[in-house]
Order: sequence, then C-alpha cells, then structure tokens
Amino acid sequence: MTEHEADPGAAVRRAAIIRFSSLGDVVLTLPVVRTLKEAFPEAEVVYLTKAAYRPLLAGQPGIDRVVTPAEGGEGLPALRRLCRGLGRFDVALDLHRTLRSRACLSALEADRRLSYRKDALLRRLWAAGWMRARMGLPQPHVIDRYLEPLRRLGIAPVRTVPELRLGPAAIETALALLVAAGVRDPERV
Repeated sequence: MTEHEADPGAAVRRAAIIRFSSLGDVVLTLPVVRTLKEAFPEAEVVYLTKAAYRPLLAGQPGIDRVVTPAEGGEGLPALRRLCRGLGRFDVALDLHRTLRSRACLSALEADRRLSYRKDALLRRLWAAGWMRARMGLPQPHVIDRYLEPLRRLGIAPVRTVPELRLGPAAIETALALLVAAGVRDPERV
C-alpha cells in the first residue's frame, strides 16, 4: 500500500510512529507525537525506535507505548513479523525512510501509511557540489518535514518545538552527575 490522503474528519484510535535513530532525530520527532496526541487525545500512540532510546521516550507526553526492533529478534524478517504483530492502526508514520523503517511500515496493518520527505538524494548532491544553487535557497526545517504527513491528514501542527519531559529521578541523577563533574551551580544548567 502506498501513501494515502486521509479524510481529515476520520478519527484516529491507534497510531504508529517509526523513527529508529539517531538521538537528535528522535527528539526532533516529538512535535509530531504531541500534535497527533492533541488532535486525537484518546488515540493510542505506539512509537517504534531502537532500544537505546526507550528510556528517553517512555513517559513522554503523547507516547503510550515504545516498541523496539530488538523485541522481535534480528534481521528484516523478524522486524516485519514484529510490526505485523502489533495489531491494526488507523495511521502509521515513517519518519525515518530507511530500508528497515520501510519494511516495518509495509508490514504494519494500517489504514493509512505516510512518510516524510527525506530529501537524502538532494543533500548528497549538494555535498557533491551539484545542487548548491537549489539547496542554497531556504529549506524547510526537518521538524517541518516530519510534520508534513500530519498536514496531509488535515492536522494543523500545534507543536513545532521539541520538549523533553524528565521525571524527578532523572533530574536528580542529572544534578548529581553535574555536581560530580564540578559544576558549581547545577540548577542553572
């Protein structure tokens, strides 16, 4: 199934978001999560990412469940089985656009599957010196590109800045690490 335009009035009860890595990019997808959850507060949002990012995403506003490829085993067939076994989704968003994320997206049972515009080829051509004139023009921020699939669903972005929420234990741990590193006023960091 290819990308589908959605009925803006269609309710979303379950949504899957795929972004396996890397840390900064995972954080930059948080406005998508929050916008989706604010548009459909009752929806269950399942986020698929690498195991290393589970602690970061667990407990973030808008994320109800974090699933990691490691739960399914090694290799693409295992990833496909894992994704197929997650149940039915109203919408699935691939915010990574890699071989693995595409395999997962195609295996998910979803009414609508959407991906963001990665522009990887344009970036490579720019780096090689070919597309410098075109790429020299203002380009949309990656967050805006991550939010684009929601716009195609008829959802206007309400969050465009990533916000990480940390629990009291994480904050205490961070403060202790800063003090141990010699930071005199860790509350200011």
